[in-house]
Amino acid sequence: MRLYLLAMMDEANEIIKEFEIIQENPFNLYRKENALLAITGIGKVNAAFVLTHILKTYPDVDEVINLGFAGAYGNYNIGDFVLVDEAIYHDFDLTMFNYKKGQVPNIKEDFITNNKYLTLFYDLKRTVLYTGDYFLSEKLSENFLVDMEGSALYHVAYLSNVYIFSVKVVSDIIGSKEHLEEYKDFEKNGAKYLLKLFNLIEVRLNEKGLNFT
Repeated sequence: MRLYLLAMMDEANEIIKEFEIIQENPFNLYRKENALLAITGIGKVNAAFVLTHILKTYPDVDEVINLGFAGAYGNYNIGDFVLVDEAIYHDFDLTMFNYKKGQVPNIKEDFITNNKYLTLFYDLKRTVLYTGDYFLSEKLSENFLVDMEGSALYHVAYLSNVYIFSVKVVSDIIGSKEHLEEYKDFEKNGAKYLLKLFNLIEVRLNEKGLNFT
């Protein structure tokens, strides 16, 4: 079973028109044929809670897809679809104990998207996603995305041995003079971009029938 996760209703309100709501508490959960869609709420803990709860309740979920808005730095335009190839926490820092910035103790591997998804969505831009519990407005590297849920979802999927990938829609450009205003303007109509992205993903996944065995 396929599971879509979005943080906010403002992101999902066009997509869920194709789904039936099956649960409202402790979070909104929708179903369409062999796919689920959940609204996680904002932040790492909310995201991790929702994914963990669903994987426990629906053990047949074997593919997790995270969609949503993301800030971007680098060669991006507002409205771009960008595939995440690696997810990192930007607010997890144990470097004083000789860990890499963002590295979680006892996690031996980085949170990296399976190569079959990278191949399937070969024509999309791709980059690293930084996740943290505050609205980032500073440069971390030359090209990156930033959100408040993605790496937590990759973390849970890694621990649960479930495949995950994430595609984001660029909602604002970090470092621009109108950074916050860009985001507020995009948020009003960004769900239409996500509906287009959802349809693209469904077509490709259903046509290719990815096999990870």
